Amino acid sequence: MASLKNKLIALKNIHKEQYDLEVKYCNELIEVEKKYMNLLKPYWEKRADIISGKYDNEEEITKEEDDTEYPELNGLNNVHCKGIPDFWLTVMLHHPKISENITELDIKILSFLSDIRVEYLKENANFRLVFDFMQKSQKNEAVENIYFSNKSLYLSFYYTLDNTFGKAEYSHSYVEGTDIYWKNKNYVEEAVQNVCVTETGRELK
Repeated sequence: MASLKNKLIALKNIHKEQYDLEVKYCNELIEVEKKYMNLLKPYWEKRADIISGKYDNEEEITKEEDDTEYPELNGLNNVHCKGIPDFWLTVMLHHPKISENITELDIKILSFLSDIRVEYLKENANFRLVFDFMQKSQKNEAVENIYFSNKSLYLSFYYTLDNTFGKAEYSHSYVEGTDIYWKNKNYVEEAVQNVCVTETGRELK
């Protein structure tokens, strides 16, 4: 009969082999996600082109889309404009979690937001959100982003392989954001004050 010590050693070795397999699973799962993210890119690019107005030929768009599927949009048949104005701002304002943190300054800035996309970084599960900003069309005139000079802002999320609870999984470690090159220091002060209001529920004095 095996000793208790050897039985416990056997269990530890089983757990180690299980952990190694879980690590392999985590890494392969990320590779699958990356694969399908690459397959999704053409759809995201076409979406961005429609929103920005780069892809705006009436005949090409209508021949591809079934306009009977969404009767709630019939009231927009005679509305013609470049792209879809304030698309991402509207999306965020209708998101139950995001909308509650959007300030008046955010609304002004987000009106210049032209695209949001996800990009995996080279290592592990690390990824970043990319927020593209561009001129917006207002009364058929191009309006520059008056708030900052960045064409894109990046929010990078970093993960580490964790075994805290005896199971291999990637857990969130930290976030890095882009330095924003504000065109007016007053916007910086307003942005900081808005963050304080959002996080503490009271204004910074």
